[in-house]
Parts: sequence; structure tokens; C-alpha cells
Amino acid sequence: MKLWQQIYFFTLILFIFTIGILGYLVVEENFSASLNREIERCYSEHNALSVGIVNSLGGINIFKEYEISSEIKNKIIVKYTSEYDYKTEGIYIEIFDSKNNEIYTNVDFIVPKERIELNFEQKNERRRIIRDIENKTYIFVSNIIRFNNEEYKLVYIRDISSVYFLREQSIEFFVKIGIIVILIVLVFLFLITRIISLPIKKIINSTNLIAKGNYNTKVEYNSKNELGILVNNFNHMIEMVNVNIKMLEKMNEQKKQFIDCFTHEIKTPITAIIGYAALLQTTKLDKKTFKDSLDFIYSEGKRLEELSISLMNLMFVQRNEYKMVKLDIRIIIEYVKRSMEMRLKKKKIELIIDAEGVFIVAEEQLIKMLFINLIDNAIKASDMGDKIIITVKDNNNEIVVSVKDFGVGIDNKHMEFITEPFYMVDKARSRENNGAGLGLAIVSKIVELHKGNIRIKSKKNEGTEIIVAFLKGGSIE
Repeated sequence: MKLWQQIYFFTLILFIFTIGILGYLVVEENFSASLNREIERCYSEHNALSVGIVNSLGGINIFKEYEISSEIKNKIIVKYTSEYDYKTEGIYIEIFDSKNNEIYTNVDFIVPKERIELNFEQKNERRRIIRDIENKTYIFVSNIIRFNNEEYKLVYIRDISSVYFLREQSIEFFVKIGIIVILIVLVFLFLITRIISLPIKKIINSTNLIAKGNYNTKVEYNSKNELGILVNNFNHMIEMVNVNIKMLEKMNEQKKQFIDCFTHEIKTPITAIIGYAALLQTTKLDKKTFKDSLDFIYSEGKRLEELSISLMNLMFVQRNEYKMVKLDIRIIIEYVKRSMEMRLKKKKIELIIDAEGVFIVAEEQLIKMLFINLIDNAIKASDMGDKIIITVKDNNNEIVVSVKDFGVGIDNKHMEFITEPFYMVDKARSRENNGAGLGLAIVSKIVELHKGNIRIKSKKNEGTEIIVAFLKGGSIE
């Protein structure tokens, strides 16, 4: 059974049960109130009847010292009681002697032989009983009256069938109204449950499409209720799934490109080294050709060494655990400058540092690696006698690092790809400098791990400026 059907039937059953209980309680409450009013009325009329008969017989009681026969007493009681004959109004009267022998009655229906109301435990007691006789309901109220030193039993009977008839009419009326209300609720409840379950049905349809590989499915439903929130969260989830799928596709593509580039980069020097080594082994060469071959083997070997170091650095950057400490940027840059002093002197490049009193919370080895790669790229891009300027500034909530060279620059068409592994703007120049195209990829990864951002400004033949911004603060471990 579907969810909307479960909600529909369970709600309908609950409604029918509730309205049935409510109707029963209302009818019974009204019936009980009407019956109690009728009983009080019978008590009042019985009391008036008893007082009236006793007062009528009061004048005869003055002769109580004289002996009067039972037959005469009975005739006197019959005479005075008959004056209160209200049978036409549904009221009946019975008089019995102390032995329950009938003296007077105007009852025109058969009364059960067992007369519980005639058995009194106390003299001043009033008894009451309700009986169903011949499809009618009667109330019997009885008490004891005295006449001429003898006790008699007065029974007041009233037809109260109207109270029970009204109860049956109320039940019948409520059943009819209940059926009409249930039919109306049945229709509206069907519509409401279908409307409420509509977004759920849409989500189910969307999940079926997603299961078949269609991840561009969205559910159209505008509402601020819980279902609207559910639909919005579902749509957001689909968006995030699509984003992650595109990211995974991009990562797979990058991984494929990385492997292709790595294979190409490592295959070329190895092939050249093997070829020249075989040539040296099998051919007698003149001194110049021999020296050139050795130089080429050495150059390609250094490029393999540079490639392996860069790959190791990239793997180091991608590890998961780092120890963050507070670092003086100037000390880090001076350390990197000393380590690259020979390369700077070889091209007569002046490295200018402007980083006084600036600190950053970072992983020391990664920050050193970042400046090594930035300065190395700047050296490769620079010509003999150029300058490289490193500036570090405390800019509000950021520490901004700028490494600027005045070398060959980068064309705009390459800007989008220069942080990708193995991407080379000028492959000939990169090979000449033993470059592997991994420098900026490593820098970009380090910046990402420190939750910073990187920007690159460059113009062809005017130089390049790489700007890295780190957020201030961070937790020290």
C-alpha cells in the first residue's frame, strides 16, 4: 500500500471512530439529561398525587376511632383516587393494600407479576423502577400512604416512551449526518492526501531517474512547509551530486593527463639516454661527439632528477597531517635565498626582499617548498642580470606574499592552465632549465592546504607577478 493510501485510510478510520464515539457520547448525554428530567417530573407529580389523595382521605380519618370495614375503606379509596384519573395524559394509578392486593387501578396494559416496587424496606421509602411493556417504556414510582390506621401502597405510572423515542431519533439523525460528513471528508481527505504526497511522488520519480544515471533531475515544488524544505534539500543534494560528479570527472581527466604527461616526460629523456649510451658503447666517436653525447646524457639525467624531486614534493604536499607553527616569513625567505644562491649568481639575478616583522601560522616545510618553487620559476623566467622582488605585507585579515620577476612573461591563453601538473608555457625553455611543469602545481596545492588563494598577473615580455594571500590566525599545534 502506498504512503498516501496509508495516510488516507488510517486518517479516515480514525475520523469515523472519533465521530462515532463523539456522537454516542452526545446522544447518551442528552438522553441521560432528558431521562433525569422526566424522572424528576415523575417524582414531583407522584408527590403531588400522594399529598392530594392523603388530604382527600383526611376528612374520613376523623372517624378513625370507629371501626370501618375493609370493603367500605376500599370503596372510599377508590372514590377519591378515581378523581385523579389522568390516563389520557399517559399517567396511571394503582392502589394496593398491605398484602399487595389490588384495590384500584386504571392500567389498561398487562403489568408483570413480579412487582419489585411494592416491596418496601422502610415505611417512608419511595421506590422507582423502569419497565419496557408492549413496545413502550413506563416508570413506576411507589410509596406508602395511611388511611384509618392502615397502610396502603400508592403506585404512580407514567409513559416515558417519548424519551427513548427521542433517543432513537437522535441516533438515526446522527447516523445520517455522520454518513454525509464522512462522505464529504472522504472526498476532501482524498484530495488533500494526494496533494500532500505529490512532492514525495515527484522525489520518487526523480530518484528513479537518478538510479538510471540521469543526475540533472530536479523537483518543482514551491512551499515553505516541511515538504518544501525536503524538496529544497533534495534539489540541493542533486546540485552537490552534479558538482561532485563534475569534480570527479575533472579529477579523472587531470589524472589521465598527469599520467600521459608523466609518461611522456619520463620516456623522452630515458629514450635519449639509452640511445646515446648505446651509441657510446657501439661506435667509436671523435672527442667532440663523445663529449656532446656525455653532456646530453648528463642533461637528461638532471632533468629526470628534477622530475623525481618535483614528484616527491608533490606527494609530500598531498599528505594529510601537518604541524602548524608560527613562522617569521623573512627568515624563511632568507633560508630559501641562501639555498638558491648559486643559481642566482649564475644568472646574476638580484633577489630583493621586503618582509619586515610579518608572521604566519603554517607548516614550515611546505612554506619553504612554496618559496623554493616560486623563486625557481622566477629564475627560470628571468634573463641575465634581472631582478626578483619578494614583498610580504600584513593586509588587514590577510598576509599577502608577492613574487615578481621581469622576465619573459606569460601569454593570456596559458593563464588558465599554468597551475596544472606538467603544463609548460615554453617547453623548449623549460627543458633548457630542466623544468618539469610541476612548480606552480605544487604552489597551488600548498596554498589550498593553508586555505589561501593565489592570483597570477603577467604580460608577455614584461614579467610575471604571483600573489599568494593567507588568512591571518590559525591554530598552532
